[in-house]
Formats: sequence, structure tokens, C-alpha cells
Amino acid sequence: MKDNNKYKIFRHITVKTNQNNAANAVLVVSFKFARLTHKANKTASIIPMLIIAGYPGFVKKLYAVNAENGYWQGMYQWKSSKYLEEYKKSFVFKMMNKRAISGSINSFEIENENLSNFIGRSIKNEPEYN
Repeated sequence: MKDNNKYKIFRHITVKTNQNNAANAVLVVSFKFARLTHKANKTASIIPMLIIAGYPGFVKKLYAVNAENGYWQGMYQWKSSKYLEEYKKSFVFKMMNKRAISGSINSFEIENENLSNFIGRSIKNEPEYN
């Protein structure tokens, strides 16, 4: 990723939709949880996953963890920036922020991008993504 940290993907969810929409928006958020073990947080993430999948405009999310530094990462794809902005106002997003250690949250957004393409470019270390 941008900070040269490596994350291991442990879960993903995708809704059936046209994922090649030119207006897609990607959100990448990394943070450290204030409480619970890695195992407990993996289990606890199932509940918001089911809620997120029902949000309008949701396309996919990948869940990842860096066991070395304790950071978690969510990589999302939305049908457009409009849907992404609405998600950022949601209860689920606010709870993630509340559960994170203060100052640990880092995020960035990419408009007109597909999550699979973003990950491929990140793996190849293409400069605009790293």
C-alpha cells in the first residue's frame, strides 16, 4: 500500500452488479482497533458486512489485516462517489471510527476506478497508487 505495509485479505463480499461502471469510486481505510483480539475483530466484522452489502450503490469490499503492526484495512468499491459519500455518513462507518484508536485512521479515495484494477496496480507498485 501507499505506506509500504502489506495486508493479508481474509474476506471479501461482492454484490452482483456491473462492476465495470466508469463512475466507480474506491475507498481504502486503514486503522487500528482500540479493543479485542484479531480473532475477535474478524468475527465481529461479519455483522457490519451484512449491513454494508445492503447499502445503495455498494459493489464490493475486501477485508484485510496486517498482523505485524495490528492495522486493519477495508477496501471498498461503490457505483459512484455519490454512494461513497452517503456511506461515509452511515452508522456503520461512524462505528468503525468510534472503535478505532484515535489518530490511527488513514484513508484515501479514487474516483472512476475499479477495486480490482486498483489492487492490481498496487501490487505492481505503479506510482500513482503507491
